[in-house]
Amino acid sequence: MTTNYVAHQLGNEREAITLELIQQIAKSTPWMRMVRPATHAEDWSGKDIVIETAHGDVLVQVKGCKAAAQAWRKLYRDTIGPYCVMVRFKDLTMINPDTLRNRLLAVYQLRIREYWANVSGVDISAECEKEARQ
Repeated sequence: MTTNYVAHQLGNEREAITLELIQQIAKSTPWMRMVRPATHAEDWSGKDIVIETAHGDVLVQVKGCKAAAQAWRKLYRDTIGPYCVMVRFKDLTMINPDTLRNRLLAVYQLRIREYWANVSGVDISAECEKEARQ
């Protein structure tokens, strides 16, 4: 087996673990309408898991190392970055489920603020950009 194959398989395992955890969280989180793995096209555009909500998708990206996470952030920071929760693994251990729930909620709240800003005509782009960089 090549290193790339092993890394790919490990990445798939991490994504499956994360998807299962988010599906468990969704059972007690009414704003999560549907949780699903990204389609092939979505995966190629920086998304691993998609959480569909009434106010736009909350995205999840799963990474196994700091360097990969930093490279992803650099590439997607200005596009999907604000709407995406980065899940980092150490081996097959990930963040605490409560921490993940809170991070997903923060992105959903950003989606809600953007929705109401669009409805009201208020420009919140500077606030969104600030949050994306945190």
